[in-house]
Amino acid sequence: MTTARKRQRVDEQPSGATETVAQWLATRPIDAEDILDDLSLRPILDRELAALSGGERQRVAVASTLLADADLSLFDEPSSFLDIDQRTTVARVVHDHVQQTGTSAIVVDHDLATLDLLSDRIHVLYGEPGGFGVVSQQLSPREGINQFLDGHLTEENVRIRRHAIEFPSAADREFAHRREPRLDYPDRSKSYDDFSLSVDGGQLHAGESIGVVGENGLGKTTFVKLLAGVLDGNDGDEEVASAVSNGTRISYKPQYISPDGNATVRERFRTVTNIHTDRFATRIRDPFDVESLYDRLLDSLSGGELQRVGVALCLARDADVYLVDEPSAFLDVDRRVSLADNLRQFSEQTECPVVVVVDHDLFVIDRVADRLVVFDGTPGKRGHAGSPQPMREGMNVFLSSLGITFRRDERTDRPRVNKPGSQLDREQKRDGEYYYAE
Repeated sequence: MTTARKRQRVDEQPSGATETVAQWLATRPIDAEDILDDLSLRPILDRELAALSGGERQRVAVASTLLADADLSLFDEPSSFLDIDQRTTVARVVHDHVQQTGTSAIVVDHDLATLDLLSDRIHVLYGEPGGFGVVSQQLSPREGINQFLDGHLTEENVRIRRHAIEFPSAADREFAHRREPRLDYPDRSKSYDDFSLSVDGGQLHAGESIGVVGENGLGKTTFVKLLAGVLDGNDGDEEVASAVSNGTRISYKPQYISPDGNATVRERFRTVTNIHTDRFATRIRDPFDVESLYDRLLDSLSGGELQRVGVALCLARDADVYLVDEPSAFLDVDRRVSLADNLRQFSEQTECPVVVVVDHDLFVIDRVADRLVVFDGTPGKRGHAGSPQPMREGMNVFLSSLGITFRRDERTDRPRVNKPGSQLDREQKRDGEYYYAE
């Protein structure tokens, strides 16, 4: 049996980084024509691998694995850095490829919607992280995911979690933060040689959480950098961790986190805060579970561990506004739930900071955000950011532009993607309810 593997960390510099996408895929034994169209890779064929964004690298890595002519394809977290439209596309492409070629695929992912769409059967992995792992028997996608969320595997009579994971809806949560404005930002614009971004001005209130959603390539990270003061409205592209904008202190976690030098996690935290205070312990150390990583070198951390440290470092700084770019990448489902809940609690505490979260996981956004900034435009060419709007309106605007609807699972209330053209899909589009349908 031959195998092909897509690795987890596509954000790391790939081997052959000076090759173009076309040169890289030309070495694969299967003709790439259909895959290039399915994964929208033709516009980047002449780009070097090292110049690709995280989402572009992910799609190239998926294509490279599918084109390897293997009996068994292994995909490790294929949804990371992809927007919701790209995730559903990758799920469909992988599933169709397996059906058409008579091969098999094993997909490890933390995005439940992706697994729901592409899987014929599911194994649940449980155990003690870093200690041992157990693989459950095969289950149907719906039963496997629901039993995982319940925290109890029925057939094996094993409890894998103390409490079930629930899905409270932001549609039931009114925007109640009528405190003073914490940050006013005007209409802005930013232009590069082949891309332009326009931003409608807005006002962020003390104690609220703002979600930012949109397709890849529309300038969401550029928008966050403009807010953070990392970029001005015309040129300059200097990466910084914190800034002051019109007297407002801003802390920023970038999309990609690079370990710096041979420092330990403890040493890195000491550079931004006093780690011996009760305030740090209750707000940062314990909620984000970083004490267990203190003596680890930054460059020895896994993708998920590095993500937790990056978010915690951002929140550990004294600031009025915290900008967090793609915090859910590489985190498992439990960590994502914990992340979203902790970010929300952080914004609601006494000091009432503003937390702005850019993420492609709509479960995370729905759990953490009071309002949404929705991006539209043409990926890679032109992006536009609207002003913050209520969650229901924002989700409907965003998902209607993609033609994707979600229903709620009858047992767990988790959002599930509707099959395009199905009765539920047609009904929800008719009613204009793309995410919060009852």
